[in-house]
Order: sequence, then C-alpha cells, then structure tokens
Amino acid sequence: MTNIIAHRGYSENFPENTMLAFKKSLENNADGIELDLHLTKDKKVVICHDGSINRTSNGKGRINDKTLSELKKYKFNRKMKKIDYNVEIPTLVEFMEWFSNFDKFVNIEIKAYKYDYMDLVLRTLDIIDNYNMKDRTIISSFNQKALKFIKKIDPFINVGFLTRKNIKNPGEYCRKNNIDYFHPKYKILDKDSIDNCRRNGIEINAWTVNDIFDIDKLVLEGIHGIITNSVETAVLLNKKTYRKDCKLSLNAS
Repeated sequence: MTNIIAHRGYSENFPENTMLAFKKSLENNADGIELDLHLTKDKKVVICHDGSINRTSNGKGRINDKTLSELKKYKFNRKMKKIDYNVEIPTLVEFMEWFSNFDKFVNIEIKAYKYDYMDLVLRTLDIIDNYNMKDRTIISSFNQKALKFIKKIDPFINVGFLTRKNIKNPGEYCRKNNIDYFHPKYKILDKDSIDNCRRNGIEINAWTVNDIFDIDKLVLEGIHGIITNSVETAVLLNKKTYRKDCKLSLNAS
C-alpha cells in the first residue's frame, strides 16, 4: 500500500509547515509528513519552506537574519488569515516532541543552496538522535553534495534525492551514489523509471501530487509514497485502490 505523505503538513486546508497543519495531517490519517528546515540567526533549527518569511507570514526578512524569539512574534498564516491559532513558526525540537509519539515517519528536506548547510545538517542529526527517530526519518535534498555529507556523518540515516529533471536509470544512479530513496517531481516519473528503481532496490516518493487522476495512477503503480497537499483525497483514493486490489487477488485465487 502506498504511503500518503503530507506536504508541509495538510497544507491544502491549513497554513503550511505549522504545527496545526502537521496535527491535522495525522488526524486525517496521513502516513508521514514532509517538512523543510532552516537555521535561525541564533542557530535554532526551524521549519519553513522559504529562506524568507515574506510569503508565509505577516513579517518580512530572512530566517538566518532573525533570532528564534524574533520569528516567534509572527503568524505564519499569510494565505489563510482566518486561521490564526497554532500558526507560529515551529522548531524541529517542538515538532519531534510531538511527532515522536506516533508510529509515523517524517521526510525532512534540507535546504542546501547558496549558504553553508553543514551546521544545519549536524544540528538536525543531533535532534533526530535525541528523539530516537533515525529509523522513521528520511532526509532529502536537491543537493547531492549535502546527501553525501549526511551519509558521511551517519551512514545509517536514510536519504532521498530530490529532482525535477529526468534522470536516466534513476534506480541505478541512486544505488551507486548510496542514496536510499528517489524523490522525483511526479511529472517526470514513467514506467521505465519505476521499473529501474525496483530492480535496484530504490523506493520512490513522488512530489507534489494533488490531482485525483495522478494520485490514482501512482497508487496503482504501487510506489512507496505520494507527497501531497490533498491529504484526505489521497488517503481515500489509496484505501479504495487497496481494497480493489485485495478483491482482485481474492478472485484470482
């Protein structure tokens, strides 16, 4: 059965990357949560997609230019202003304090672009270890150098290679580069790529899949995970397809 992974929490109906969105995703039976990390000026690991808070909050500026206490003054509900509770920026510690109590997994994206990501990686790994979450965590990045650095620090942590570009033989590519999961933009995923990943023992988590026909198609393919904003819809389609497959299997026997 395919895993339904809530993209920035249940971001279709609640402010993205807030504790409210995360809690609502589990209330609606998501199997996992995807989130994004940055470092504050005072070196706290916080959850936010952008390096700037302009798009998602009622404040302005870059996360790495502000302390945690400064960031906590803002509401991260700019696109959903009617929802104004439990919408401050969360830290990874706050998230893990809550999430570690559930039998679910988390996909953490490390933002590793123009700035030094090594400090963020080291602090993130420490937090994961402190909450005994290593076996329920995937760390993903578009930056292959960051993934190699993560594996060098901890060979046993699972990593996922994010890409929006077509890659020939992605399963072979991931296996040779010590990458555990292939995380493609769903539009570039085809049957050959899926088969190549399976032959090489690489699981696929595709993003960001919101259309019901695309969700249904990938569930039928039986990939490991679908990263989606539309949590309830994806959960319902996943269960429907699973029940259909079970009936087909019973009839065949």
